[in-house]
Amino acid sequence: MDKELNIKNLFPLPTYDDWKLEAEKLLKGAPFDKVLKTETIEGITLKAIYNESDITELPYLETFPGTFPYLRGTQKSTKVLKGWEIAQEIESTDLKEWNKIVCDSINRGQTSVWLKIYNNEITYSDLCVALENIPLTGININIKTRYSIQNVYNLFMKYITDFNIDSSQVKGIIAGDTISASIPSDSNLLTSLDEIALIIKQKNKNY
Repeated sequence: MDKELNIKNLFPLPTYDDWKLEAEKLLKGAPFDKVLKTETIEGITLKAIYNESDITELPYLETFPGTFPYLRGTQKSTKVLKGWEIAQEIESTDLKEWNKIVCDSINRGQTSVWLKIYNNEITYSDLCVALENIPLTGININIKTRYSIQNVYNLFMKYITDFNIDSSQVKGIIAGDTISASIPSDSNLLTSLDEIALIIKQKNKNY
């Protein structure tokens, strides 16, 4: 072969206009913007294809993680040093079954778990069943409830106290959508927000 093979010259990089032209041919007369652009309920228009020109004006391209204005996170190297959490969601209304699956998943490498509270009448005994043999200081424990965050928080704090678990080594969250939880019931939204404020105050004392 006399000439050096140059794949780039044989297959030049198509432009956006090239792609759009071919797309319009396939649409066979259908309006491009109507078919290949969709609008979300927030009013954001999603295009069928994006390229480098779409990011030229983004404000965070020249910023770094852990530096002001923290558009790429507040820490410089958390994901680099620690890596991503493995948090496969496990659905079960049976707390004993949930615990069995979670314990097995942790042994297989899962590092973060989600406990969803479906029952408004959850008791301390229920929580003990759910958390049995789960190493709370070795994983991220996240609890989500549509009911009283204060109640779940109190039960959880009692659990780690009774089992002599160092609260400063427990990582995770107790989450709840207080707004949606208040709408279908007679509960008061301001009461729910007061609960959250109280939890934050207690958290500052315990951690």
